[in-house]
Amino acid sequence: MSMRRHASILVLLSVAGVAQAQAQTIWRCGPDGRSYSDSPCADGRVVAVADGRAAGEVAEARAVLARDQRLARQLVVERQAREREALAQGNGLAGIRAGEAVRPTAAAKQAKLAKERQRRPSSKLRPAAGAETSRAAGPGSRRKPD
Repeated sequence: MSMRRHASILVLLSVAGVAQAQAQTIWRCGPDGRSYSDSPCADGRVVAVADGRAAGEVAEARAVLARDQRLARQLVVERQAREREALAQGNGLAGIRAGEAVRPTAAAKQAKLAKERQRRPSSKLRPAAGAETSRAAGPGSRRKPD
């Protein structure tokens, strides 16, 4: 089938769906009226769901929908063609060729080590404890050793 025939079938089905939805009765249900149903319910009220747009506006909206769907299908076909072409050339994701191992260079290893050194906190040297200060009491304590 041609694309034009598919599009016309799609439009006819959507028109039939819209006509069926307009003929359908919607009920507002629940004690506070926050739920909706397509079948009658206890304490339910019928909700008016008529489309207030003119026939020309509805037809124009359907035409826009059909055009957007056609363009979306075209974009999918183009993307798939690009992906097939990339696979045929042996390119993987992001242009990386399949089968090649990525190994860091010596410069990259050195840069990584330098970055890790910068992240490490510098060690804080404690002043040496004098003969009068007990190490068990801590460096700021004035307690005499036992």
